[in-house]
Amino acid sequence: VMVLIRYYNCQFGQVPEWAYNGKRAGPIQREGKCQLRGHMSQRHGCAASITVTMDRQYAISLGFCKKRDQGELQPERSPKPNTPAEVDVPALLSGNQLHVIFDLHHTEHPTVDFMRLPLDKCVRAKIEELAREDANVKFIASEVKKLSSALIAEDGLEGKVDPSDPRFYPKEQTISYWRRQSFLAQRLAKYDHTSVTMFVEEQQRQNPDDRWHLQLENPAIGQDFLLVVQTSEQRRMLELYGNVAVGMDSTYKTTMWGFPMFLLSVVDNHGHGFPVAMFIVQREDSSTIAQALKLIKQWSLNWNPKNFMVDKSKAEENAIAEAFGDGVKILLCDFHRLQAWWRYIIAGHNGVKKEYQAQLFCDLRAVADAMSFKELDSRLQHLKQSPAWKSNPKVRYWLESHWLN
Repeated sequence: VMVLIRYYNCQFGQVPEWAYNGKRAGPIQREGKCQLRGHMSQRHGCAASITVTMDRQYAISLGFCKKRDQGELQPERSPKPNTPAEVDVPALLSGNQLHVIFDLHHTEHPTVDFMRLPLDKCVRAKIEELAREDANVKFIASEVKKLSSALIAEDGLEGKVDPSDPRFYPKEQTISYWRRQSFLAQRLAKYDHTSVTMFVEEQQRQNPDDRWHLQLENPAIGQDFLLVVQTSEQRRMLELYGNVAVGMDSTYKTTMWGFPMFLLSVVDNHGHGFPVAMFIVQREDSSTIAQALKLIKQWSLNWNPKNFMVDKSKAEENAIAEAFGDGVKILLCDFHRLQAWWRYIIAGHNGVKKEYQAQLFCDLRAVADAMSFKELDSRLQHLKQSPAWKSNPKVRYWLESHWLN
């Protein structure tokens, strides 16, 4: 009897022998343990399978296999040793052209019906509570695990609940979904522009002394998004302490849109920093920053700054000059200065050799820390005699055009 026998094993079934020798799915050593690569690492030894036995001619007619060039059929195959039962091929095909054996008793892993169980109400409420506090997925997962352990212990089910039970131990993907749903439920409207407009109007109604300016994006007239905020207390602190010096810096990746957020801050009489204004821009260009600074200047009539501390940003420097004129002195933040130096030195495309990087950074710090003009000249000469200066024209141009001019 010429037959075709096919076996369909569970995706979480046993690991075949070839997986230990194959390059793609072969084992790898990690922390002293042998682990399989790729999809083979998800095998748990489940014995569930489906065995399909059919007449060879019937299989050819269905397109499951093809005749050989000589017209011969493939000889009868023997069943695999791990099949649920021995297959009596002639008996199965007597009067039937197709026979299927189902052994769907899954073990060692959760099934589809099990994974579709809904979240426990207390667990879901905890996820929504933490989502409203803007907690990340990792933190929510750890807190949910603690809550689930307490709930299981309270109900006396310790040791009886599977660690993969989706009701009490949801995956990070499930937590992320319900976290996102919680965010969407808090939105005032479906679209972001409408939500922001409604939020700003509500804040202005509740706090009439605060200052809000919202400019929505309008590509037709070349208008970018801009949001400027200053409370009454921030305005008072800016007029009180902002005439001597004001710090301005921008942060990135603080919102889901990735817009730069600028923060103005002053130092009070106790030496503590205090935020005095905030604005979010769509593009970090000088015209947009200057527009925000002019608005804050209009709101704070008694604010006449003498010094601005910024990082090494031409856009910020040009914006300050446009908003306040050339009478304002621009100071550079020490931290951002050192950060800019080190990032430039270690960048491979700038060509600074590894053995020169630390020495060049120390020479630059020595120049910046000079306490007199005589000491400054001496340290500059030492810098210009260094191997990094002499061997790299690109470094010389960068230092002379950006820092030593």
